[in-house]
Amino acid sequence: MRILTDIIIIGVIVITAVFVYQHYWDGFKTAIFGDEPKYSIYLGSVALSVTVADTDPTRIQGLSGVTKLKDLEGKLFIFDGDHKYGIWMKDMLFPIDIIWVNKNLQIVHIEENVGPDTYPKQFYPPVDARFVVEVNAHFVSSLKIKEGDRLTLPSSLIPYDIKRDLQLQ
Repeated sequence: MRILTDIIIIGVIVITAVFVYQHYWDGFKTAIFGDEPKYSIYLGSVALSVTVADTDPTRIQGLSGVTKLKDLEGKLFIFDGDHKYGIWMKDMLFPIDIIWVNKNLQIVHIEENVGPDTYPKQFYPPVDARFVVEVNAHFVSSLKIKEGDRLTLPSSLIPYDIKRDLQLQ
């Protein structure tokens, strides 16, 4: 009987550990090692490695204080709903291109070569967006990214309501 109890306890511990790993590892890893998880996305046909800002504190922080991005790197902002989200250059150290994407995963607005000296001005899209991608300045022009191009995300980054809506189409 004692062996059966031990097996059940070990099974519960293993199942709990697997659940915690799957759902919380990225957060633990960032807190312990200071390394943000990176994801591969596509803007049109261009692959990009991004870190994600999907909470108010991470969205407010954005790329502030970051000294530089490597080529084909960026920051993906995921918002909770559709809105005309403003982006500013507070504490930015280099110019960027800002790309707004709607819930249908299409680029709806682009601001190019926005410099740190523009702060406190905020930049807004003319229509509602759900995502923003920030990349190095001249990324858009050099790689011919344009409004109407599609954003392709890993399934794990697509909010539930958008997954549901895309499946209904």
